[in-house]
Amino acid sequence: MSDLEHYLNEMTEDQAQKIIQKGRAYLASESGTEHSYEGMAALMFQKIARQFSFEPSHQ
Repeated sequence: MSDLEHYLNEMTEDQAQKIIQKGRAYLASESGTEHSYEGMAALMFQKIARQFSFEPSHQ
């Protein structure tokens, strides 16, 4: 944890902005949408629907 704290304390504004931009780009990607509230809800619904052999009319 101390290494992480040191890394974060020494990070420049430019480095932080690059990390933030990459994170936002990932969350906007197809893979990243799985980690949104909506994506997680859709995944849970699909799993529940499969469990009860229910086919949703739309996603």
